[in-house]
Amino acid sequence: GGQVIKDKVSVVGDNDAVKLLVSDGFVLDSLFDEAGADNLAGTYGSAPVLNPDDLTGAGKTFLDAYQAKYGAPEVYTAYAAAAAQVLTDAIGRSDGSREDVVAKMFETNITDGIVGPMSFDENGDPKSSLISIFQAEAGGPPWKFVEAKQLG
Repeated sequence: GGQVIKDKVSVVGDNDAVKLLVSDGFVLDSLFDEAGADNLAGTYGSAPVLNPDDLTGAGKTFLDAYQAKYGAPEVYTAYAAAAAQVLTDAIGRSDGSREDVVAKMFETNITDGIVGPMSFDENGDPKSSLISIFQAEAGGPPWKFVEAKQLG
């Protein structure tokens, strides 16, 4: 993604001239190094996550412990831990076979997870979903939270 952003800036202009909107796969702190912070400045990105600073309870406890050990978390850090939480929960309720682990993931109903309640619809999508908008600022990372909206 970094090279695409460099090419965009060199061909059509920076984000003052031509706004850049990116999807969740781009909202990573490493993109500042890959694209160059100046090329990324002003870019907006969407991500299906809460602002890490807005997590409470188990999420805040997890991120505080993470930051003390590893430094500032990325936008997705708590969600990676939540995915592990869902997987270990499903494994614990399964008969140990791959098929049953997958079936149990569809039956997941975690009420007090790292990112809040977690359950899935018949397609495997989270029942509770949201989208947050972040913006890359000059001199970043990290991505700065702009706003969130609950979907569905």
